[in-house]
Amino acid sequence: MNNKSLFAFLLFLMSFNISNAQEKFEVTLRNDTVFNIGKPQFLAKFRPGPKGTRMYSLYSLDGKLQAILSMSEQGDQLRFSGRFPLIYVIYDCLYPKMDILTLMDSYVRSKVMVVGIAQKEGLQSYCKERGLPLREIPVRKVMKPGMDASLDSALTQRAKEQEAKKIEILIKNNSKDEVSIFVGDSLAKEKIDPEEKTVPFREGRVEKIAGGSEMKIVAFIGEKIGISYKDNNLYDCRPVVRELKQLKVRSNGKSLE
Repeated sequence: MNNKSLFAFLLFLMSFNISNAQEKFEVTLRNDTVFNIGKPQFLAKFRPGPKGTRMYSLYSLDGKLQAILSMSEQGDQLRFSGRFPLIYVIYDCLYPKMDILTLMDSYVRSKVMVVGIAQKEGLQSYCKERGLPLREIPVRKVMKPGMDASLDSALTQRAKEQEAKKIEILIKNNSKDEVSIFVGDSLAKEKIDPEEKTVPFREGRVEKIAGGSEMKIVAFIGEKIGISYKDNNLYDCRPVVRELKQLKVRSNGKSLE
């Protein structure tokens, strides 16, 4: 084999190895964090929705909302809706029954989520391969003439207003057990009547704090904060105000100070 042939063969071998190299995936879910090969990628926070609907909010590791997923059982299938507000797209479909990890795995492998950020191109490819209709979310009209909608839409304005209401509250858990702290809408009820067969839907989020530890929780003025239990009761629920900087969970795990 002469030098030219050897060089051509080496080029072919290199291109063959590159084209056949497969990206490695090992997607796992611990608490509300999605990992790939042990590295955290993004957060998948669960909350119950109305009439048995399961809701998941996907956040990048820096706290930016990437997607809102809704799923409910319909026979042997899942009625699904996925809204991706930062890339202005949404899709609805019927999936076969699966757990959230299976869906997160497919999002990572299909590059719908790349290092915690939703990718429009990846989602377009994902939906095209599965024959799923992907729709654009219309951008709201601009509030100031002559400015780009994506920079000065009504949605952006509301986000600015919400940002102005954001505060951080340090929660110290003085009980020995893990507690769940609910932060959410101002209609949240305390100590729901156990005789009630249904629980009023509460829009919000839950953070788990291990016994004897502390955590800073982001809340918004006008929301309520309290201790959430598996029976959907809220204990010692109180309004979020700007002056609220710190709360302590008493040793009984059911009241705040």
